[in-house]
Amino acid sequence: MRDLKYDIARSFAMIWIVGIYHMSEYVSLPLHTQQWARIVTWSCLGVFTFISAYFLSGKNTFFNFSDIFLFYKKRLLRFYPLFFVAAITMLLIDFNDWDQTWRGLLGVSSYYAPQINTLWYISMLIGFYLITPPPLSYVENYNINYCYIQLSSLEFAFVNLYLEPELIIGFFIILQYMCWGLYLLDTFRFQGK
Repeated sequence: MRDLKYDIARSFAMIWIVGIYHMSEYVSLPLHTQQWARIVTWSCLGVFTFISAYFLSGKNTFFNFSDIFLFYKKRLLRFYPLFFVAAITMLLIDFNDWDQTWRGLLGVSSYYAPQINTLWYISMLIGFYLITPPPLSYVENYNINYCYIQLSSLEFAFVNLYLEPELIIGFFIILQYMCWGLYLLDTFRFQGK
């Protein structure tokens, strides 16, 4: 049976991010200029990513390449077609330029500027989905701790920090929430065996 408290927490996070914080720019109440609003927004992004990774870890096991391929197919087909249409529409109405659009569609705009406006989190999800199966399969098959995975992601962040500092920091802050969500469920799942 599904526990609704997680869905409620994700829903409140989405309502704040999309319905209040993001939309405030369009109604002449720019919350993005307020420090407290940015803190609440980053917290909501962390909550949303943590809970999503927690459930992602619980629903998927990767023992071979066909499991990994099925994961990619299922995840990308779930959001990519609508993301593609939204990104192209934003390009056609000049909300984003071609440089932002192609980097967003490839999922690299989170660490290779310029970021795609409005859709940057979806673009970042492409990268998260691409890196999810290897850590999960190593943890399941070899019982490797997620701390090593987090350490390697931080090393990557520091090596690339000089390229796009503001993008890299945001991406890897959210990546840490994802890793903790994956790690906690796997920890409890392995203790239950």
